[in-house]
Amino acid sequence: MYRISTYLLNKFDEFTVVQMEYSTVVITNNALINFLVSLEESKKDIISYDEIKVEFGQLCDSVIGFLEENKIISHMKEPVLKFEECYLIHNNNKFSEFFMDCNDNQIPNLTTLNFIEDSEKLETLNTQSLCILYFNPFSLEHYIILVQKLMDRGVTTKVIFYYNHSIYVSNYHNKSWINPCPKCFFYNLETRLGWHNNNGQPSFQTIIDMIYSKEARFEIAAPVKNYSLMKPIFQIINEATFDSDPNKFINDVYEYKMVDLSHKHDYAYHWELCDCYV
Repeated sequence: MYRISTYLLNKFDEFTVVQMEYSTVVITNNALINFLVSLEESKKDIISYDEIKVEFGQLCDSVIGFLEENKIISHMKEPVLKFEECYLIHNNNKFSEFFMDCNDNQIPNLTTLNFIEDSEKLETLNTQSLCILYFNPFSLEHYIILVQKLMDRGVTTKVIFYYNHSIYVSNYHNKSWINPCPKCFFYNLETRLGWHNNNGQPSFQTIIDMIYSKEARFEIAAPVKNYSLMKPIFQIINEATFDSDPNKFINDVYEYKMVDLSHKHDYAYHWELCDCYV
């Protein structure tokens, strides 16, 4: 996999100038120019070797070499999902018990930790740990502190939380992969929810922002029933067995609506103010 740098294209009759933060290059090959134009239009952050090969065939390796040399793309560390330890970290013991019943040892040696009651045990987690985090009630303060602590320790994380009358499930993140992190996931969601109103009424996010302005430590909570949690739990368990290529699902995100149990699938994106892609 390759990360695509941000660049500007300046087209002239006989050549195109590609400007990036640290370099500038002139390109005369029309196929390569068209390829860069299509990447810019698609707004993609990441591209695979196979996608480049489809465009350039036997010239694929030389094209990749040129793009890497000129800092237009950079090779990403492939995600490896092999862990010595797997943890369900939560602030809701009922959810923990139900998750463990559903898991039935499909994720081997899964250990549960309540991040309020077992906070000192979080200091032992490392790069060989996979942590699935669940928040209900949801506290933005606790969320940011906990995910930042785990990211700093090189832990692979996936978060689940109740918000906006839905259960949201993030992508897998490890800082060495330079993919969108849990902070990106939440703040992109917050931005999106702020755009929507129902029948002219204040949106959920508008209401929450008003509450936060009065009480920064306000917690968002709901008595979520077990049957509403079954779909997201089994989605996570099926993924966490890692029987398929992780590149096919590692950046998938989901929303499960409480009102009708429907769900939506999307992909994780970097939040423009986050530094996890550096």
